[in-house]
Amino acid sequence: MIKKILITLILLSLAVTSHARIANLYHRYGDFPEIKVYLEKVIDESNNKDVEIDLFKQVFKEVIENRKNIKFVYVTNKKEADAIVRVKIKSHMFTQNALPSFTSTFALVADATAPKSSGKIVVDYEVYAPGKEGPILVYEDFTTEARRPRIMITGNKGYAYAVRRNVNKFIYEAFYEQRRE
Repeated sequence: MIKKILITLILLSLAVTSHARIANLYHRYGDFPEIKVYLEKVIDESNNKDVEIDLFKQVFKEVIENRKNIKFVYVTNKKEADAIVRVKIKSHMFTQNALPSFTSTFALVADATAPKSSGKIVVDYEVYAPGKEGPILVYEDFTTEARRPRIMITGNKGYAYAVRRNVNKFIYEAFYEQRRE
C-alpha cells in the first residue's frame, strides 16, 4: 500500500514539473542563434484613452532588440518570423502620487517626501509558430506593476515605462530558461 502511494506521489510530481515547463518556449528556441519575432497585432480592449497601440509596438520592438543573452530580431514580414506574437491589452492604470508600499517606519518617512508614480498593465499574449494551427504559448492576464517612487512620470512616459516592464517580463518568462521550479 505504501509503495502504491509513493509511486503515485512520484508520478504526480513528475506531471506537475513537466506541466510547469510547457509554459515556456526555451525548449523550442533555445538552440536558435537568433529568434526572429513578428508582432502580428495589438488589440486594445482596455477602453483607456492613455493606451497607445503604436507606442506599445515601438516599446516592444526596442525591448526585444535590446536583450543581451538571447538575440532577438524584430521582423516586419510574417514569413520571416520564428515566433509570431499577438497582444490584447486588457487594462492599464497609471497613478501619480501613488501611495507607497510600507515596510518600516523609516520607509514610510522616506517615501512620504518623494514623488511617486505607479503604472499597472494587464496583457494577454499569444505566441504562434509559422505553419502551426493555434498558439504554442498563451499567457492570459499577464500583469506587471511599475513603481517609480523617486521619479515623477506622467503621460506617455508612464505608459511606456509600464509597457517596457511588462514586455521585458514576458520575454524573460516565455523565452529564457527558467531555473526556478
